[in-house]
Amino acid sequence: MNELLQQWLDARLLVPGMIACGVATHETTGACRSADANFPPDIMTQILKLLQTAGAVPGADASTVRWHTWIYTNGKIRCATRPDGWTFAAAVRANSDAAQILDPLTEEFLALKEGA
Repeated sequence: MNELLQQWLDARLLVPGMIACGVATHETTGACRSADANFPPDIMTQILKLLQTAGAVPGADASTVRWHTWIYTNGKIRCATRPDGWTFAAAVRANSDAAQILDPLTEEFLALKEGA
C-alpha cells in the first residue's frame, strides 16, 4: 500500500465518530485502523474480508452500485470498491460527524489516484 493511501486512511480516524476503517485488495491484506479500543483493527480486517467476498445485491446492476451501507441502531458500516480493486470499509457511530460525511469520505476514496 502506498504512502498516499496510508495517509488518507490515517486521516479518516481523526473524524469524530469514526470507529474503525480499512483498505485492502483481494491480493493484499492492506491496512485497518481503529479509534476505539473496544473495536480493534483485527475486527475491522475481518469485516473488510467478509465484505470483499459478499455477493452482489440481487436485482441490482453492479455497474451502477457505488457503495453499500448497512445501518444499525448505533452506527453504520460502509463498503466501496474502486476499479483498481482497492476496497474501503468504515464503521461509524450513528449521528456523528463521521456518519454525516460518510458519502464525501467514500467519494474521496473512490477519487484517489488509481494504483494508490
